[in-house]
Amino acid sequence: MKELFFNLFTIKDLRNKFLFTLFILFLFRVGSYLPIPGIDSVALKSYFKSQSDFSIANYFDFFSGGAFSNFSIFMLSIGPYISASIIVQLLVYSFPSLKKMQEGDGGRQKTKKYTKYLTIVAAVVQGYATSLYAKGIPGAVTIPFYRYIFIAILTVTTGTFILLWFGEQINQRGVGNGTSLIIFSGIVVRLQAALFNLFQSMQDPSQNVNPVFVILVISIFILVVILIIYEYKAQMRIAIHYARANSNSTVSSYLPIKLNPSGVLPVIFASVLITLPLQILSGFAETSSIARQVLSYLRPNGFYYTFLNVILIIGFTYFYSKIQLSPKDISNNIRKNGGAIPGIKSDEMEKYLDEIMNKTLFSGSIFLSIIAIIPFLVQNIFRFPHDVSRIMGGSSLLIMVGVALDTLIHIDAYLKTQGFSHRNKKNYAFLQKI
Repeated sequence: MKELFFNLFTIKDLRNKFLFTLFILFLFRVGSYLPIPGIDSVALKSYFKSQSDFSIANYFDFFSGGAFSNFSIFMLSIGPYISASIIVQLLVYSFPSLKKMQEGDGGRQKTKKYTKYLTIVAAVVQGYATSLYAKGIPGAVTIPFYRYIFIAILTVTTGTFILLWFGEQINQRGVGNGTSLIIFSGIVVRLQAALFNLFQSMQDPSQNVNPVFVILVISIFILVVILIIYEYKAQMRIAIHYARANSNSTVSSYLPIKLNPSGVLPVIFASVLITLPLQILSGFAETSSIARQVLSYLRPNGFYYTFLNVILIIGFTYFYSKIQLSPKDISNNIRKNGGAIPGIKSDEMEKYLDEIMNKTLFSGSIFLSIIAIIPFLVQNIFRFPHDVSRIMGGSSLLIMVGVALDTLIHIDAYLKTQGFSHRNKKNYAFLQKI
């Protein structure tokens, strides 16, 4: 691993890309502390300090990297965009006419345009809900409320699009996936506070945090990280034989089907899809008993929240993987290039691939679901602080490990295009293992 950090700062282009990425993430962190005009920061600090670890506000704050509790311009993060992307992809998958439009000339550009329009709608709805939430905080709003609603909606919507622009800049001029790195950085900055809370809990007898349990859970944490890495690269290889032109011989190849082809996306999608209704309901909690009841049932790391999260992760694993890897398209491409799967008839190839993908996706989704329930178990069995249990497993751990691996792969791909990996294979051997 030391070779990676060495080359990050010795290869000029890679160093510039890496430093540019850090600069953009630094701007995101700065923006997380800039409050919406009309908000009293002192009142906010006092209010959130009085909230329990189990509150829905602390859950929002965890995944936004503290931007929510500051009521900053980035308090919605890129959640509205991800919600809009999910809706658009579901519509394209469900309606053949939309799918045909996407595959036509300029279809992807049209899809991106509609996604951005829907992002505005989602940001406005969430901005209005958070405005109502601010109204319920004593002394938080310092200007007339009707003026604050307009300013808040305009500010957080603009903040979401600034973050999308940040992500695009990282994609074009930095390393890794921009939007994923923004979510990643929001989680990572909570590590220090989580570890500090764990240390304090060990010193406080009333917390009943056993040091032996701490060592046990940290050991489990390390094991889970290793398992996530192996799951990330696990794949099933299906043999394919291609006929040589003007010859009776064949060329052997294989089709790799990963255990989890969509990577960390199902986890991100599930987290955002749960957060969206919770954020909207939190704005009406002061006036609606139904909203309060739903929020109490779906409290973070509670049973119903964990169950819903698992269902969404399994669903999105199947949905997104089937979009990326269509058995019909793959079998058509194999036949078009004169290929065949040994022992499988040509007209049964699609069915065979579909069965194989369903088996691998089932295993992959079950693995992700097991990781997702770890915070629930750590919280209820070992009585760890809430933010510590989130870090130890679940969506946050999957996102951190998955995005870190994706970034390493992006770096490796860049080095290959520049020819570095061929000149110095020893230094980059560790990347080939990922």
